[in-house]
Amino acid sequence: MIEVDIAVKAIDRARKRASEMPSTLKNSITKGAGILTGCVGEEVIRDVVGKSKVKGEFNYDFDFTVKSTGQTMDVKTKSTSAVPLPHYDCSVSGHNTKQKCDNYVFVRITRDLTKGWVLGYLPKQEFFDLARFFKKGDSDPSSPNKFTYKSDTYSVRIDQLKDINLLVA
Repeated sequence: MIEVDIAVKAIDRARKRASEMPSTLKNSITKGAGILTGCVGEEVIRDVVGKSKVKGEFNYDFDFTVKSTGQTMDVKTKSTSAVPLPHYDCSVSGHNTKQKCDNYVFVRITRDLTKGWVLGYLPKQEFFDLARFFKKGDSDPSSPNKFTYKSDTYSVRIDQLKDINLLVA
């Protein structure tokens, strides 16, 4: 897990891209409220990995292509109020299972957008092989607050992810 202080320039780039997107995205669980957080997560990946290693694509199927391998990655970002712990979940909505990407990369961003964590990645097929599936309305029995899923969701724990540097080496 890589902890980063988020640069003001990264937030500015994210705000610009978020302002160009529709205010509500198709199949958005948060009805578009997470657009800025998602864009900040993508900027964190660009800054942590480096522009020399990835090309930004930012389309429905994936966000980046690794220049050296051609592997694609889609960044999944969650907002947080706490430092992520190894047993926390990384999730992909059931609406996003058909995305044409090679890898999922997971990021957490504080609600005030000042700090982020690149949690790691998994190849898409490996993610689904490891993931637990929750139907919309299910409660997570391992969650202390019995979190209820707002959509069909596939989840793995942070400690099941691979180091991002292995993907972009």
